[in-house]
Amino acid sequence: MKIFTRKITLFLTLFALGFAGALGLGLLHKSQDPLSVQAAEGQMVKMTLKGLENKEYELDVYYDGNYYYLADYLRNIVIFNGSDIEDFASYGNNFKLYASRNGEFTDPTAVTLYYNCVQVYDAYTEENIGVELKGLNDNADDILNNATENGEVTVYAIAHLNNGANRYNASFSPQWNKDDTAISHGFMYVGDGNPEGTDTQGNYYHFYQQARSLDTIGHEYQHGVTRSVWGYSPSTSGDYGAINEATSDIFGMLIENVEENKNASSPVPLRDESWDNGTKATYDGTPLYSMRTKSPYYRFDLTERTICEHGEEGHNNSCDYGYVHYNSTILTNAQYLAWKRAPQAFTRQKIGKLWYETIHHITPESTLEDFALESLRAAQKLDFEEEAIETLYGVYTAKGFPLCKVTFEGADGKVYHTEYVQKGESAATPSKQPVKESTVQYSYSFKGWKGDLENVTEDITVTPEFEESLRQYSVSFYLESGELYKSETLPYGALTLPTLPEGFEAWYLDAELTKPAENAKVEGDMKLYAKAAPVKDDGADLGLILGISIPVAVLVAAGVAVLIVILKKRHA
Repeated sequence: MKIFTRKITLFLTLFALGFAGALGLGLLHKSQDPLSVQAAEGQMVKMTLKGLENKEYELDVYYDGNYYYLADYLRNIVIFNGSDIEDFASYGNNFKLYASRNGEFTDPTAVTLYYNCVQVYDAYTEENIGVELKGLNDNADDILNNATENGEVTVYAIAHLNNGANRYNASFSPQWNKDDTAISHGFMYVGDGNPEGTDTQGNYYHFYQQARSLDTIGHEYQHGVTRSVWGYSPSTSGDYGAINEATSDIFGMLIENVEENKNASSPVPLRDESWDNGTKATYDGTPLYSMRTKSPYYRFDLTERTICEHGEEGHNNSCDYGYVHYNSTILTNAQYLAWKRAPQAFTRQKIGKLWYETIHHITPESTLEDFALESLRAAQKLDFEEEAIETLYGVYTAKGFPLCKVTFEGADGKVYHTEYVQKGESAATPSKQPVKESTVQYSYSFKGWKGDLENVTEDITVTPEFEESLRQYSVSFYLESGELYKSETLPYGALTLPTLPEGFEAWYLDAELTKPAENAKVEGDMKLYAKAAPVKDDGADLGLILGISIPVAVLVAAGVAVLIVILKKRHA
């Protein structure tokens, strides 16, 4: 069902867009009937294709029985050619789909872009970066809307988007379904750079072909993942946009490291240079974004955050939509420093898990401070080691984030729970109450926390308070025969023995009746036994002597008769 769903999703979309190109150039003309793109027996075919720098790649391409396409319905990736677009603002549906009748694709940039898109998609696994995308819904309405859930997106990557469009860099534009409830697909615009080093306004650019930069493609793809997680919003500007950019920088870096490990003879861990993004996307190898090296374009401390004046961050590119790219490094540099201090605690997979969990708690109103707080809480939720969480907290506070730590101690004086809050906020108490172990004498019930949890302005430690009471024990009283006489729940302390039943003379602490219970104390669950009183029976004793059974009444009558005889003799 999954493959069938994705196939219909992809090619219903192609039909709706009506993309086309020229056969002689490996493209399908727009004038050609788009229905011919879909074939009932379409399948993925493995082919060897040549990309940039004459590198050969083994890739799966779609074949419908007539044409081969740089498209993958399993991964929801389609490659288009945007080289003829003169006016980006009015491009409409004029992009051309890469197609070939004989399976030859002569555009190495498109092949490299396709390869990198596939590598990016395949990197999203628990083993690689700690994140597994869920994929497309199987609901028919979602298929028609091409809707996605919790991360996965259908990507239309457009190569050669230069010329009048001035797209020397790369970018991602989400397209929403008709109800604005989910991303239907996303355009990944991939430019070829600017060899002259300036744009049409004379600004310096050193962008190279973006298609060759895997971390750049990963960065743009993650924009689609992030927006799919967040849901619809009219824009991503200000701090919200900076969080979006920071998340893409992190995942671009992680995906690049996955690729480095593919054919390595030994594991290739994250290293300092891993935190430089886009070095293959510039002519001189200068990173597009460095998460470790300070420059005039990067902000590393919260006090350096730059904000547009007059609310320009809403929809004004004159200040980078609220300096989203400038401020994003405040967060990514924090992660770099945490990794630098505790590399074993922040592996590639753990960093991916941490950021993916964190963005699930971000809203359009979220600030950089909110992200820092949510990342600490995400680390707790993911059971990060205490060392990792403390390291991250230390980095944030050193950067000026107004965070406070509230440490809840347990009855043993050790850390029971840690709560992180923004300075001036109140701290929530742990959902589970601490427990103090009972002694032989006392039991303890939790009473509350000792400490002011309102308006927290500094790191504080609060301790639990317990109410003590005498411990209760089960005390059972048995007859000598083993029959239960009564059972009571009694407090620790001196034992008050119950009245003995008739015919019994004393209480004992053992079934063998060797340990008298006088002055006993209740110090645990107890069992006591009542010893039966002896029966005084002279007739029975005489009968034993004579070896016969003599009723008591007979013996009494006989004794009376003997006494009468004796008295008569005395009076005779």
